[in-house]
Amino acid sequence: AKVGQTVTAQVTTDPADATVALTWLVDGQAIDGATGSTLVVPASAGGKALTVRAVASAEGLVDGTGESAPVTVQALSSDTRLATLTLDGTTVDGFDPATTRYTVLSTGSAWPTLTATTADPTATVRLVQPADGRGTGSVTVTAEDGTRLVYRVVVQRQVAVTAVDLRGTGRVGTRVTAVVQSDPGRVQLTYSWAVDGRTVRGAHHATYVPRPSDAGKALTVTVTATARGYVTSDTRTSAAVVVTAHHGGCPWSWF
Repeated sequence: AKVGQTVTAQVTTDPADATVALTWLVDGQAIDGATGSTLVVPASAGGKALTVRAVASAEGLVDGTGESAPVTVQALSSDTRLATLTLDGTTVDGFDPATTRYTVLSTGSAWPTLTATTADPTATVRLVQPADGRGTGSVTVTAEDGTRLVYRVVVQRQVAVTAVDLRGTGRVGTRVTAVVQSDPGRVQLTYSWAVDGRTVRGAHHATYVPRPSDAGKALTVTVTATARGYVTSDTRTSAAVVVTAHHGGCPWSWF
């Protein structure tokens, strides 16, 4: 028997037409009002012994009393633990069923999809996606007995710099331009140009004009992107190109 389940008493008497009065008991104590042939097992019976007592009477005979063998009632589960918690199919970093709040970085403008499964198959979940929760996803777990627990995942979107390319002839005295691709597309960019790995002082624009002293050396640009409502991007550095002298030679030499 289980809490919430309907159980039925079956009584056999001799004579067969005897009148039977029933009383349901939990741990030997009568359940108030429980005198029918069926009983919806109450929550208070969880983990306890359930019996039914029958008193049979018939004209001209002494009343007879009998009681069923006890049955331990299985309580409804109160397990609200999650077994899995994922964003876009990847387990949330640091996931532990005992931890109910997480903060996660997600690269790019798209909101990730939150999914979850319960440790107890009788429990249910209700999901609110980060896109619908102003950046906070939630999983409400309801156990079989109605106990609830809420897990929350705060998603911080981070600007993604997906590509940094250098365009131009690459010759001394001619402009080289950094072309940046990002997600989201509208961002504020910070540039830092370097020659042979050494930062060029004051070179913080989208373009750079190689100097005669740069000839034969590797030119790179490192970019960082920011956007309102986003975490600043990781830095990304372009592929290196060798600056050529103005008077001739192949203008581009890729490492």
